[in-house]
Amino acid sequence: MWKLIKRDINISIKSNIWKYILIMVFCIVVCGRFYVVVGDHARRISGNSDFYIGDYLFLMFGGMKEYVPEKNDYFELPVIWMAMQMLLISLVFIYPFKDLLSNGQYILVQYSERSKWWVSKIIWGLIQTVAGYVLIIGIILLFAILTGAHGLGVHKEYINYYYGSKITADVVNVWDIVVCFIYNICITVLYMSTALLTTPVVSLMLLVVYDVLSAYIMNPVLIGNVSMLLRNARYVNKGISALIPVVFLLCITAITFVITVHRFNKKDIVGN
Repeated sequence: MWKLIKRDINISIKSNIWKYILIMVFCIVVCGRFYVVVGDHARRISGNSDFYIGDYLFLMFGGMKEYVPEKNDYFELPVIWMAMQMLLISLVFIYPFKDLLSNGQYILVQYSERSKWWVSKIIWGLIQTVAGYVLIIGIILLFAILTGAHGLGVHKEYINYYYGSKITADVVNVWDIVVCFIYNICITVLYMSTALLTTPVVSLMLLVVYDVLSAYIMNPVLIGNVSMLLRNARYVNKGISALIPVVFLLCITAITFVITVHRFNKKDIVGN
């Protein structure tokens, strides 16, 4: 199985290189805009525009504040959060299913347990998500270092100005970034599993709808909320505690994984 994973990694590095570059450019542009816009605001208010690494982490993983339709506000998608979700899922978008229709069929014939092929693809997908996160965190840290930022503190006034929110914390907890990572790991598995049972396009559309609903409705049932710091009880009043939703998401992901492995092992794919 590890030979399959190594093969997939070698192929995907070539096919995903522009996606990796796009993620890097995206992070640089987002951090750069934040640095200019908020820095200018800070200098006008206090004459000081020092930043923390936590400011940039909050920028990238903030999402959006709770949307309350009763206030007659316009609903605006959390562009940074949505773009990050789509960029991460683009790393695994269609490759496993293209491979299944080409060389993958010849490889499947060689294995008595065809589920190993699908498990290797899931592991490959998780590696892609990890690589995406390494790039995102790496660019944030590099940008922070180059701009003199340090520490995991948060300038509440900066974030509140940029997002129009009211955060209460003074520091970013590393665990909450880990929760965001766990969410994307699970979403990768769920996306690939749904794509196997339907098509990659249908699975992507379902993911987009789910993300939009998560942004529109602040509810722990829509687990996308736990990957937004601006919906987290640690940072905002009346926020959502991430523990129970994350445990539930892990259970759903594990069950889905087992079902698709069993389904793949039984399904007559070769020759279709």
